[in-house]
Amino acid sequence: MIGLIVALIGIASRAATTPLSADLVTKSAPDLTGIAAFTSIHDLPYLRTGVQTHQFSSYDRAGDNYDADYFAIYKEPNGECVLFDSFGPGCLYRLHANFWNGDLTGINIRFYFDGEAKPRIDMDVTKFFSPENPLGLFKEPYGHIGFGWRFLYQPFFYKHRLKVALSREPFGERPLWDKLPWLGRYDKHPERRNHWYNFTYHTYTEGDSVRSWAKPFDMSTVATLWDPKKLGEPIGNQAGKKVLIATPSVSPGTTSTLWTLKGQGAITAIRVKIDRSEVNALFDTWLVIRFDDKAPQVSVPLACLFGIYRTSPEKRIASKFVGSIGDELYCYFPMPFWKRAVFSLMNLGSAPVTHLKVELEWSNNVGARYPADSCGYFHTSYHREAPRTEGHDYRYVDERGHGHIVGHFTFRTNTSMEEDERTYFDDSRSPSITGEGFEDDHNQGWGLRDAQQAIWGSTASDGGSGAPWRFFIPELYVFNSSVRHGHQVYGPNSPLGHEGMYQVGSEESVAFLYAREESALRQTDEFDPGNLSSEKLHHYRVFGKRIDRKGAWWYDGEQNNVLFKVPAIADDGVSTDKGTEFRVSIDPRNNGVKLRRRTDKENNRQLAEVFVDGVKVTERPWYNVDFERTFRSIRWFDTDFEIPARYTKGKNSITVRVVPISSKTGLWDEFHYWAFSYI
Repeated sequence: MIGLIVALIGIASRAATTPLSADLVTKSAPDLTGIAAFTSIHDLPYLRTGVQTHQFSSYDRAGDNYDADYFAIYKEPNGECVLFDSFGPGCLYRLHANFWNGDLTGINIRFYFDGEAKPRIDMDVTKFFSPENPLGLFKEPYGHIGFGWRFLYQPFFYKHRLKVALSREPFGERPLWDKLPWLGRYDKHPERRNHWYNFTYHTYTEGDSVRSWAKPFDMSTVATLWDPKKLGEPIGNQAGKKVLIATPSVSPGTTSTLWTLKGQGAITAIRVKIDRSEVNALFDTWLVIRFDDKAPQVSVPLACLFGIYRTSPEKRIASKFVGSIGDELYCYFPMPFWKRAVFSLMNLGSAPVTHLKVELEWSNNVGARYPADSCGYFHTSYHREAPRTEGHDYRYVDERGHGHIVGHFTFRTNTSMEEDERTYFDDSRSPSITGEGFEDDHNQGWGLRDAQQAIWGSTASDGGSGAPWRFFIPELYVFNSSVRHGHQVYGPNSPLGHEGMYQVGSEESVAFLYAREESALRQTDEFDPGNLSSEKLHHYRVFGKRIDRKGAWWYDGEQNNVLFKVPAIADDGVSTDKGTEFRVSIDPRNNGVKLRRRTDKENNRQLAEVFVDGVKVTERPWYNVDFERTFRSIRWFDTDFEIPARYTKGKNSITVRVVPISSKTGLWDEFHYWAFSYI
C-alpha cells in the first residue's frame, strides 16, 4: 500500500521550500508543486498521489499529420481560439508552440482564471513568448526561442478553471472547414497551416490550498538549476556521502558484482570513467541494480544509460541529471532502498571490458528523507526495435504499478520527425498525452537540431533521426496502475498523404522512472448503461428524457483504424437532458475514487455537476473537451472524474448522480462506467 504524500498541493507562495543544498536528512514530506516541482530533484522518489497528467495539443484528429487543421479545440463567438480549457484545481506547467511562421499582428494570448470575464493575462502573443514580456515570465533557460517555435515553462496554478485562448486564429479564418479531413497528397493541400502547440499540465484530486495565479513566481532557482553551463555538476550538497570505487574487469559472458549495500540507504551518484578504445563494448556491458531483492529495477547497456549514440559513439548527451562529458559518465538520480542494493556489471559481448573506473556515492542516513511507504524505486526501461514496426507505437515504457516517468533518451536512425507521442495512464483507452510531431514533443520544431540543455536537447540530429531527450520536469508523467509511453511509427505507407516519404528505421531508448510494482488504483466495479441487467444491478435511474444509443466506433490513438485495421468497438448507451443516477461498489479503505466514463466525443464540451450520496463534489465539475468534430468514426473517448476521499472513505458503495449543465448537443452521453478505488 502506497502511503499518501502529506500536503501534496502546496500554496503557491511557499512552493519553493526544498533548497538544492539540503542534506539527505529532512524533517517531513516535501511540497512537490510549483517551483519545487522544478528544483527538488532529491525528492523525485516520492510517489505523487492525487495528481493527474494531461496535455492539450493540435494533433490531427483524423489520424494523419495535418496538425494545424485542428488548431483550436473550439472557438468562442467573439472569434477567440481556445487552446486550453481545464477545470481545476490544477497547474499548467509547459507551453510549447509555433505561431510565428507568418503574420501575428494584433493577436493576443489570454489567460482566463476561474470563469472570470476579464483575462488576468492579455498580451500580444509574440511579446508574451519573448524576453520583452513585461511580466518577466520569459527568460532563458525556462523560456526559449527556437527556429519557428518557442516554449515557456511556468507554474500557472488555477483553483477552479483555466482557459487559454488566442484573440483570433493566426493567418486568418480558414475558408475550407468543409474539406476536413484532407485525404489528398501532402503537397496538394489547398490551405495548409503551420501553427501548432503542446500545453502540458497537472490536475489535482484535492486542492484546498491551491490558489489561482496572480503574479509571476521567482524563477531564479530554476534558472540556476537549468543553467546549461553547469551540465554534469553534482546536484545539491554532497557532504557526508560514502564513496566506493572499483576498477572491474568483466570477461565475456560473465557478471561482476561490484557492491552489495546492506540496510537502508540511497545511491546519490554514479560516475564511470571509460577508455575511448572500449566505448563500443559498453553497448554489450549492462549495468544491473537490484533493490531489496526484487527483480532488477535497473538493467540497461552502460552506453545507452549515459547517453552515448550507438551509430555515432562520439556524439554524447549531457543533461542535468545523467549523461557524459568527455570520458566521464555521470548519473545523479537519487535511488533509495530499504534492505539492500546489489550493483553489478554484466558483459554480454565477445570482448573483455578492462578499462573502467566506477565510482558510487551513497548514504545510509536516509530514514527521514525517504519513508518506505511514500517513495518508489528508481527504474530504467530499456527498449530497442531494429527495425521498428510501421503503424504500431514504439514504447519507451509499458509497465504496471504506481509511479511517475521522469524522462527518456532515445537514439534513432532513418526515422521520421512526423511521429506523435501517445501516452496512456491507468488503462484508459484514450491517450492523456498526444503530441503533434516527434521533434515538437522534445521541445524543438521543424526538425531536430543539436542542442545541450538541462532538461532537453539533441545530438547527431538529422531531421527526425538522432538522439533527442526530454525530462518531464516539472510535468512528471504520473500513473497509478499502468503506463504506456511511446509514439507513432511511420514508414513508406504512412502517414496518409505522405506515402513514400519516410522510412521505418530503428530506435533504441532508455526511460527513467520511479515506481512501485504494487498498484495504487484498483477497479472495484463496472456498469454498462443500456444493458438492462447492469442497469438494474446498479440501481440506474434516468431523469428527464432518455434516448437509447448505439455506437460502433474507434478510440483515438494507436487503435484508431487508420494505419492498420482493427475492429470497431460496439457499445450501447444512454443520452439524457436531465441526468442519471447509479450505484457502484468501492473499497472502504479507499483514499479517493476515480470514475471513468466512455462517451461519444462527437458531443463536445459535456459539462455536469456530480453528487456523491447526495453531496455535491465542489472541487470540480465533470468536463470533457476536445476538437469540435470527429472524423473516420474516431469517436470513443474515456473521460475520468476524480472524487476526493472526503466523499468516499469508509464506504462500500456510493450513489452517484450526474446533473448535466451544457454540451454541444444539450445532452449527456454515457455508454460505460468503471469505478476505481485508490488504495
